[in-house]
Amino acid sequence: MPGADLPTLGRSFARLRARWARQGLRVRQLTAEADKIAKARGIRHLPGPRRQTAALEVIRDEVGYHSAWAKWSATADELANLVARILSRLARTVPELAVKFDALLWLLLSDGAVVDHESELQARRFGRELRRMASAQSNSAS
Repeated sequence: MPGADLPTLGRSFARLRARWARQGLRVRQLTAEADKIAKARGIRHLPGPRRQTAALEVIRDEVGYHSAWAKWSATADELANLVARILSRLARTVPELAVKFDALLWLLLSDGAVVDHESELQARRFGRELRRMASAQSNSAS
């Protein structure tokens, strides 16, 4: 895929982003499961004595959290590398521009650092509009 075009990279991005989202959901589920077990065992989730922190880590290991997190993190790294490749390409059509925008949007919003939810909604709305235009352009070219 080194010399892949934007549509091909876009399809790879969509598959990888879906895997990343599924893995993130699994990490959150395992976190909740570990917290539930810790609470039942009387282990506080608050930063505290080292024994409690160590006990929580043991519980997380028991439920498979660390393994799931490692997979999710590796996929995020893979996505970041793919996004960099996508953003380095020149878009020549509206569908290619939509691929670049989706990659940029993931890069900006994936870590939850954007706290202005109205801006996030506007960016997502713009992305949907751009994808509709790209789809219409692709369909008329076929």
